[in-house]
Amino acid sequence: MEKVKVLELPISNLGRGGTEVMVWNWYHNFSSPELVIDFLGDYSRNDEYIKSINSNHGEYYKYTKYTSPKIFGKIINTFGIMRYAKKIAKNNDYDVIHIHAQDAFIAFTYYLAVKPFCKKIIIHSHCTGTDVNSGVLMKLKRFLHKVCRCLLNSKKVIRLACSKAAGEWMYPPKYKFEVINNGIDVKKFTYNEEVRNRIRSELKVDNKFVIGNIGRFSIQKNHEFLLDIFNEVLKKNPNAVLLLIGDGPLENKIKEKIKNLGIEKSVIFYGTTSSTNELYQAMDCFVLSSLFEGLPIVLIEAQAAGLKTLCSDAITQEAKITGLLEYLPLSGTQEKWAEKILSYNDRYERKDLFKEVKNAGYDIKQSAKRLEEIYVRKMHE
Repeated sequence: MEKVKVLELPISNLGRGGTEVMVWNWYHNFSSPELVIDFLGDYSRNDEYIKSINSNHGEYYKYTKYTSPKIFGKIINTFGIMRYAKKIAKNNDYDVIHIHAQDAFIAFTYYLAVKPFCKKIIIHSHCTGTDVNSGVLMKLKRFLHKVCRCLLNSKKVIRLACSKAAGEWMYPPKYKFEVINNGIDVKKFTYNEEVRNRIRSELKVDNKFVIGNIGRFSIQKNHEFLLDIFNEVLKKNPNAVLLLIGDGPLENKIKEKIKNLGIEKSVIFYGTTSSTNELYQAMDCFVLSSLFEGLPIVLIEAQAAGLKTLCSDAITQEAKITGLLEYLPLSGTQEKWAEKILSYNDRYERKDLFKEVKNAGYDIKQSAKRLEEIYVRKMHE
């Protein structure tokens, strides 16, 4: 049987970051024996992810990042991994190269690197903004995005997006794109009282009002605003706890703010985990105050877990697949956000929403099958 060889890039923190979780979920739900999937990124852990890739005849090509957090280091990393991507594409006969990107500058640099060595290039938009929101760097990144958006879309590529909003961010109006939903294993997230009790006991929050958040500590996720909101919640309900799951470059800054607010005893830093499905069970509500998103998979997961969920109005309405999700403006006061969160403190029934989430098109098997069809179809065209 003829194989369809695919390269996914850049896939760094396998199974941990938002895009990476999504790609990994698709990978595990592909069923075609034709597919062989390779990955490229800066992932450093030698664990079950790498073993899984290798056992399926794939490779994980690791790029070693320059460690400086300064802009100089970011530039080196961007062009360093671009050169590495070129090398990998040149040395392998890929039928499809799937580029996952937050903005057109990143997408275009990878496109330039790999295009000479592969006829079928997929650009997949996963966001609706840049990860810088002030200063000269923000203006530069937005300028580069606009320029590369035009350059990229004059090329023959397959255009995908995680949401309509993400597609409109990446592609000019005259170019059509297809939305591939950020699917999840719905059954895995369905509410389970036994798991809830076990995890709450382990976290020592049995009698607490647990507010959850899952996201990388970065500008995009807007944790500082979330902390200001939680500080207001604590003024009216000292029994509240904020459960933060993730890691990232701003983690120390967030911890410093928590210390300055004097709320250390009410915040749990859980770190990264592949068992977020169990942590949702322990929460009483989920809050996401992001400045921008494509379509955050955590909102789909939270709703699947039957959680009352609150997010910023910067997030696409496409994420609202049940009546559990509500929106508030980022321009609103911390007090208004706190008031809404406190309204979730009255115990509500956690329902099994499997059918509702699946019917909305967010079952992982549905989205994986569609992406698989694109890979195989594009190979045989």
